[in-house]
Amino acid sequence: MILFIIGSFSGINSGAGGHYYSLMHVARELTVPYKIVVVGDFFPPAYYGEEDVSFFEVRLGEGVGTRFETVVDTSKIDVVHAYDHISAVYASKVAVSLKVPLLVTKAGGPPLPALFSLHKNIVVFHEEDFQFFQKKKFCRPKSLSLIPQRVSHPGDVSANRKDPFSRFDDCRVKVIRIARLDQFYEESIVQAISLVERLESVFGEDLVCLAIVGKVNDHKVFQRLKDCASHHDNVGFFTDDEFVTRASELIPFANVVVGTGRSFMEGLSYCKFVFFPVGGSSIPCFATNTTYAKASYKNFSPRVSVKDGIDPEDAFNFYLKLASSDDGVEMQKKWASETFKLNHSARKGAEELVSLYKTLKNRERCYNYFFKLLVFKFYAFCKKTKSAINKMPLS
Repeated sequence: MILFIIGSFSGINSGAGGHYYSLMHVARELTVPYKIVVVGDFFPPAYYGEEDVSFFEVRLGEGVGTRFETVVDTSKIDVVHAYDHISAVYASKVAVSLKVPLLVTKAGGPPLPALFSLHKNIVVFHEEDFQFFQKKKFCRPKSLSLIPQRVSHPGDVSANRKDPFSRFDDCRVKVIRIARLDQFYEESIVQAISLVERLESVFGEDLVCLAIVGKVNDHKVFQRLKDCASHHDNVGFFTDDEFVTRASELIPFANVVVGTGRSFMEGLSYCKFVFFPVGGSSIPCFATNTTYAKASYKNFSPRVSVKDGIDPEDAFNFYLKLASSDDGVEMQKKWASETFKLNHSARKGAEELVSLYKTLKNRERCYNYFFKLLVFKFYAFCKKTKSAINKMPLS
C-alpha cells in the first residue's frame, strides 16, 4: 500500500492549492491500494467531503510520535509518498519507523530550499525543478523523476452548476480566470482584463465577457482589481462558495481559459482556447506548440516571461486565425485533447508512479530523518518568529 502524506499548516498552506487536487486525482487512478493522510493544524478545503482522507492534527514543529498509528494501519505500507516539503519531514519519521522507502513530490513554484535537497527520492512537476536538482553538486537525489502535474477530466458536470456568464447579455467570447484573489495572482488577473480589452477591439464590446472566479485572500488586492475592471460592464467577480468550490467545473461555460499551473491544464482537458500569463507583457499568451513547450518549463506559472523567448502578440494573432473559422476551432480542440492526454492525464501519471514505486529500494534511515528534523526545527522557528513579529502592534 502507498501512504500519501500532505501538509496543511496555517500561514503556509491555503488548503486549496493545485497539488492537493493533483494528489487526489492521481491516487484515484492508481492500480495499487493507497491511503491519504493530511498532517497539519487545519483540514484543507480541497478535501471537504472526501471521506477517504484522514486528518492527523499536529502543529508546525511538533513531532509525530507513535500517535500516527491511530490514523492509519501502518502494517501494510510499502512506500511513503509525501507531497510537499513540510509533510516530508513527518513522512520521513514514518518511513524510518516502518523501514520503507520515502518518495517526495516537489509541487509547483520556484526551485526550493534546503529541505528538498535532503531527500533521496524526488518527483518534480516541471523541467525547471528537474534541471535544478540534476545540476546540484552536493546532496543530489539518488532518484529524480519528472512527472508533470496531473488532472482527471471530470466530464461535463456544468448542468449542476450556475453559469457565471448568465449575467452577461449577448456575450459570445466567454473568458474565465480561476485564481485566488491575492498579490501572487494579481498581475495575471490584470492581464486577463487586458485580454478582454484586446478581444473587444476585434469582436466588439458587447460580445466579450470575463468571469474572474476565486476566493478573496487579500481585500486590498481585490479592491485594486475591481478598480482596474470598473470601466468594464462585462467583467464580473465571482467570490461566493457556490462558484469558488470546485471552480474548474465552470470551465465548460467558457470559450477561453486564462490559467496558471493546474488551471491551465484543466483548460486543456476541456479542449478550450487556453492562455497563460507572461511577465513583461500586457496580455497573457495563447498556447501554441511553440509557446506551450517554453512555458511548460516553468509549469505555466507567473514566472514565465517574454525573456523565455515567448511572443504573446504573435500567439494572439494565431488565436484570432483559429477562432475565426470552424476548422480552426476543431484544430484547437484536437491539439488540446492530444496535449492533455500525453502530458497531463492523471491516468498516465498514475502509471508512471506505479512503475517508479517498484524501483525504490533505498529505505529511509535514521540519520536522514534527524538531519531533516534539525533543519525543519530551524525552519519552523523562523516561520513562528516572523509570524510573531508581524503580529506585534506598531508603537
